[in-house]
Amino acid sequence: MEDASREKRRIMLGELLEHMEGAQEVASGVAQEHPEYAEMAEAVRSAADMVSMACELEAYSEPESYSYDGGEGGEQMQGPWAGEVAQGIDGYEQMVNTFTEQAKTFWRSWGPVGEPMVMGIEAWAQMQHAYIKWLRQTLEAGEAGPNSAPTLE
Repeated sequence: MEDASREKRRIMLGELLEHMEGAQEVASGVAQEHPEYAEMAEAVRSAADMVSMACELEAYSEPESYSYDGGEGGEQMQGPWAGEVAQGIDGYEQMVNTFTEQAKTFWRSWGPVGEPMVMGIEAWAQMQHAYIKWLRQTLEAGEAGPNSAPTLE
């Protein structure tokens, strides 16, 4: 049971790290073209570093250092890394929100020509928020797995 739960956490963290690395690449490109977005790119880099650290902690931790409380709400993930995983998700959400607002502001400055981009950014943000919600539910329930996927609501 514990090995399966660990594998689920690794998968969840790996997926989150992939998203963060992609977001970091996009944010860096935007900041290179538009220096006024440098702070946003730095926030994305910082959030990606937190998720990367959580991945490393999970990879090198001792299996015995984790316990699960199978109470009424399902299995709760606990251990020295749990707070850092949640912190990484929070950082990712902050990055999504910051990027969304700044990108929408930028494209709205183009007038009607930029509105299709604003709509695309809003759709992207909706997908990211659905993914974040799934990550939080998965973290709380301890049910991440290769066949589980976020749903749009």
